[in-house]
Amino acid sequence: MKRPNSIEDLFKDKLNDYTEQPPAYVRDNVLREAKRVGKFQFVSGKLITIISVVFVVSVVAYFVPHNKIDRTEQQHFDIISKQVAEMHNAKKAETPITEPETEPVTVNVVSPNAVINLKHPQAYESVTVRTSNTSPVYLVTTDNNTITNSTADKTDKTLKAEFSCDSPFGCTPHTVTLENLSENYDRVVWEIGEKSVENQVSVTHTFEQAGTYTVRIKAYSGTNFEQKQMTVTVVESPKSEFVIDKAQRLYTGETIKFANTSSAATEYEWVFGDGNSSEKLHPLHQYERSGQYSITLKSSGNSVCKSDFANQSIQIIDKLYKITAPTAFAPDVFGENSGEWAAQTNKFSVFYPVFSSPVSQYRLRIYNRRGVQIFESESYEKGWNGYFNHKILATDVFVWECFGRFDDGEYFHETGNVTLLNK
Repeated sequence: MKRPNSIEDLFKDKLNDYTEQPPAYVRDNVLREAKRVGKFQFVSGKLITIISVVFVVSVVAYFVPHNKIDRTEQQHFDIISKQVAEMHNAKKAETPITEPETEPVTVNVVSPNAVINLKHPQAYESVTVRTSNTSPVYLVTTDNNTITNSTADKTDKTLKAEFSCDSPFGCTPHTVTLENLSENYDRVVWEIGEKSVENQVSVTHTFEQAGTYTVRIKAYSGTNFEQKQMTVTVVESPKSEFVIDKAQRLYTGETIKFANTSSAATEYEWVFGDGNSSEKLHPLHQYERSGQYSITLKSSGNSVCKSDFANQSIQIIDKLYKITAPTAFAPDVFGENSGEWAAQTNKFSVFYPVFSSPVSQYRLRIYNRRGVQIFESESYEKGWNGYFNHKILATDVFVWECFGRFDDGEYFHETGNVTLLNK
């Protein structure tokens, strides 16, 4: 083999002998460097510095065998060959980075808190993690080549307790529906008054009694919890009730008292069934004809609660036994024992009630304005002659009461006022 004329020729010859050829750009760089080194006559100190600085990162792993060159050239050649071989071997052993540089990548995971390992995380500006039930979570790499949550995380993981109530105000019995609107929780507990319900999306509850109730939801996430509460106000609904005085037997022309026993109401409307009505609390009413009548009481409390109604039926009959009495009389001077009206010709000088049918039991009582009883008779034929304590009383108004039974056993009880006229 002929002696090479220069270092460049030497490298060309040796490179052509390689079984595995290095890449073209490596070959060009080596030849270019060898040519430049030759121009400087292989100055040993400068040669090593130049070869170290030049970017030779390709595969050159072969040693050039010795040929007939001079000793100085051979030493320089050995140095260059050794350095090139070392760089070639190191580059050949390195795994190329296949991930695109500064490109975002999407990784599908089960949980947004997952840790993702990448071979070369430094090659990415950001990594997007997607799950089936969350929005994208933006992550960055750490020094130990793992992907972890960053401060740029866009998903809100804050625990929040929230709920809605369809009707926070109502009348007994009041039913409410509560909807759970909490976020990022493991479980929830409802507190409705003294009742607790756990792990339900919605709750329906009926308040039977009037009052103000606190409704609360507690949302838990691990050991943390948040709560939200609101007030439900329940007012008592009106209830209509009434009783009828003398309800056992009612007569035409008789005054009937209706006692209102309603609750939670402020307005009333009575309908008596004979075309008449009243808005009084305790009305009085007379029926002119016999028959059966339906009485209705409507009670109202406020604009929120519905009105309530009560009904009763009564039977009105014609009065078979009538009791009448004068409204005034003028006592005579016949003395205090002149009350036997049956023997009197001037019946207007003695007060007594008159019955349409015979009576078997009878009692008459007279009261002054102070309610003091001043006369009593148990004989139907003896009335009051206006005397008290052996003298005739001055002109005034007195109250009379008469009760007993007719011959057929029918009970009677009548009252009224009478004016005494003293001449």
